[in-house]
Amino acid sequence: MRPAIALLAVTVSVTAYTVSTNAAEIRGRAAAPRPIGITHVTVIDVEHGTRLRDQTIIVEGDRIATIGLSSQVRVPDGYGTVEGRGKFVIPGLIDTHSHLARSGDSATTSGSTNHPLEPFVPFGVTTLQEVSSYAIDVAVAALRDTRDREAPLPRLRVSTNVDRWYIASAGAIRPLRGSEGAQDAAFRDSLVSDSLFSDSLVRLMVERHVWLAPTLVTGSSDGAMRFVRRFHDAGGIVIAGTDGPRPSGAAMHDEMRLLVAAGLTPAEALRAATFDAARTMGWDKRIGSVVVGKLADLLILDADPLLDIRNTARIDAITLGGRFIDGAERQALLDRLTASRTR
Repeated sequence: MRPAIALLAVTVSVTAYTVSTNAAEIRGRAAAPRPIGITHVTVIDVEHGTRLRDQTIIVEGDRIATIGLSSQVRVPDGYGTVEGRGKFVIPGLIDTHSHLARSGDSATTSGSTNHPLEPFVPFGVTTLQEVSSYAIDVAVAALRDTRDREAPLPRLRVSTNVDRWYIASAGAIRPLRGSEGAQDAAFRDSLVSDSLFSDSLVRLMVERHVWLAPTLVTGSSDGAMRFVRRFHDAGGIVIAGTDGPRPSGAAMHDEMRLLVAAGLTPAEALRAATFDAARTMGWDKRIGSVVVGKLADLLILDADPLLDIRNTARIDAITLGGRFIDGAERQALLDRLTASRTR
């Protein structure tokens, strides 16, 4: 059983009805990506927060086929070669708390200039988890509307079950999954007697293996930042999500920056947006780290994110399920998004 995911105000289910896709899966007729080798690159091991230097990554189809020292791994004849000297590779970013729509939005996406899934991949966000029950129609319409679009789109998981929601606000809380009435009463009492986001709340969340998605990009008050620090220092696991009213992959970079400001190291913030994010979704066998056999959702960066988390935004190139998006194509995608906002 996976842990619940806690927000500063709410926790959201990850055990629900799921829709997942990527552009190639939906279109069906898309040509298989050309196999490539990324040579002499530093791979960031996001699980352990370490660097694997001078590596070559072989991507075949939509998967990572080989990783090893460049002196030992040869790029096969006929494969594309990407020179990675001075570059850093991390897995694609995962937004665990996204909203393709707000209550009352139309479910119709067909014919729109800017597809609701487009503003993510150019910023390195390759997977989203949609958490709004009212957005299921919008999400399904978005998936259907990928058929005639060539823009790279992220993988999408839609979670609508609310069996693990609870309110973590002073004086009241919905029951945690599996909790007994006496435990719920004790939890409510702790919130009444202590200040909001009290030490007792932190201890109980850690004891019950609740994972915190603070969505600081929507509100980073001093109290929220202190709570994240206390939860992290107590051994709690923090994951990254944006809860943005205007969905965009750019917000993920802001969220990681705020996680560092709250007390996480750059390595921990990066893990929150990749390895641990994939674990909460149950997709850690597919995505979330640069490992042989996983989907080739990769970001090639110009600078080391372990030195400065802001370097996650310094994207040189992207692979999405093996499709290589170079700097020129990425810039064209960003220009398209900018143009659509100014119309």
